[in-house]
Amino acid sequence: MKKLLSLLVAIIFFCCPGTNAFSVTHDVIMNNFSFQPVVLTINAGDTVKWTNQEGTLHTVTSGTNCQDNGVWTSSGLLSNGQTFSVMFSQAGTYPYFCTIHCSIGMTGTILVNPVSSSIPLPTTAEVFSYAAVEIPVLNSNPAEAEPIGVGPVASGGDNLDLQVGTNGFSGAVDIYFLLYIPVLDPVNIYQLTSIGELKSVSEGLFPWKTNVVSSVDSDVFGTIPTSLLPSGVYTFGLVVVPAGDISFLKYYFWVTSVEF
Repeated sequence: MKKLLSLLVAIIFFCCPGTNAFSVTHDVIMNNFSFQPVVLTINAGDTVKWTNQEGTLHTVTSGTNCQDNGVWTSSGLLSNGQTFSVMFSQAGTYPYFCTIHCSIGMTGTILVNPVSSSIPLPTTAEVFSYAAVEIPVLNSNPAEAEPIGVGPVASGGDNLDLQVGTNGFSGAVDIYFLLYIPVLDPVNIYQLTSIGELKSVSEGLFPWKTNVVSSVDSDVFGTIPTSLLPSGVYTFGLVVVPAGDISFLKYYFWVTSVEF
């Protein structure tokens, strides 16, 4: 528990850069007049990087029967050590070939799976920070989701309106909502409990929502005029863990801040 509290403090105080653990780059090697692996399965949003590892020139050209179908612009001639990358945003089957050596069988295929509409359960500790947004941005990829919206104040307006929105989850999760407002209390990070109380994390960790599987759409406090609040930086965090897991070794942690 102490280790987790230290991590929460470090993240919220310094608002570390976001990571993107769910958008992956896959490697394909060009060697011995072949693409290795010949067939590669990835998820939509992933990138494939081809690297020529032999002294012969090769290309990476989209198409079948040695005919360019223009799905992506051909790599052109790649010499030893040169690379070429394509990001695949849509699910489907993408055949390709080397224009020089297609006739001797230098072909390959990228199989792209669709991305699930559900957010997968966390399997590691992942932190994502982002600039304040007015309303939550929903996405099944946690690295692209922005689940905390702060209302009009995000774009210079006069009202703070905290909202939380997420896609559904692939399994049950517990959700923690955190606040750090140094102009009110420079020492403590607070959390919102399931009954609407604010407690310091130094008292322990209390989930805001438990056993959640479906999507979340919550207005946290309602609309608050910023004229009623002291000026300063307001930081909010959302932590999602597998339901009942109090080890906090696997979680998503989203952090955003707004100043007024």
